[in-house]
Amino acid sequence: MWLPYLDLPGVIELAEAALGADCHVIGQTAWRSHPGFIGADLHLDYLVMELPPALLADPAFRLPMQIGTAHLYLDAIDADLCPTLVIPGSHRAGRPPRPDENQWQDRAPEPVLCRAGDVLFFRSELWHAGSRNRTADRTRYLLQVHYGRRMVAQKFSPYLYWRFDPAVLAACSARQRRLLGEHAPAEYD
Repeated sequence: MWLPYLDLPGVIELAEAALGADCHVIGQTAWRSHPGFIGADLHLDYLVMELPPALLADPAFRLPMQIGTAHLYLDAIDADLCPTLVIPGSHRAGRPPRPDENQWQDRAPEPVLCRAGDVLFFRSELWHAGSRNRTADRTRYLLQVHYGRRMVAQKFSPYLYWRFDPAVLAACSARQRRLLGEHAPAEYD
C-alpha cells in the first residue's frame, strides 16, 4: 500500500533535486489525529550541528539539506483540523527552538491550510509543530515520507530486525528499490 507514496510525481523530483539523485527514504509514518488530539510543540526534526548566527545570516551561505519530509494530506485541512504549523525561514536559525520559544525573528508559527491530496515538503531544520484537532467529529489522516541524503541512515522499525517483505521488493520499480536502500556500492558500504 505504501509503494505509490515513495516516488509521487513532483515530490520525488523535488527530493532528488534537494538531496541528490541517490537519496533514499529513511522512514515513513502515518498519523491519525482524532477529535481532541493535541499535537507536538514547536520543534525541528534533525539538525546536523548548530551553526553561528552570523554564518546563517550571510546571504551567500547555502546550508545543504540533509533530510526532507513530505507531508501527504489525505484530508482538507482547515484551522480546526489540526493544521501543521511552520515558521518560514526558521531553518536558518541554526539551532532548535528553546523551551517555551514560540517564534523566530518575530515570526509566529503559521498554519498550513490545504486540500486533500496536497503535499508539504520541508527540510528537517524547519521549526514546525502539530496543533489541536478542534473538531467534534473529524479525524485528520496524514502520511509522511522522510527522505535523506545517501549517507543518512534509514530508520525503519523494528530497527534491529527490519527486513523488507520480498513481495514488496518484487513489486518495486528500480527507483523504488533505490529509495528503499538498494544502492550502487559506494564508500562505507
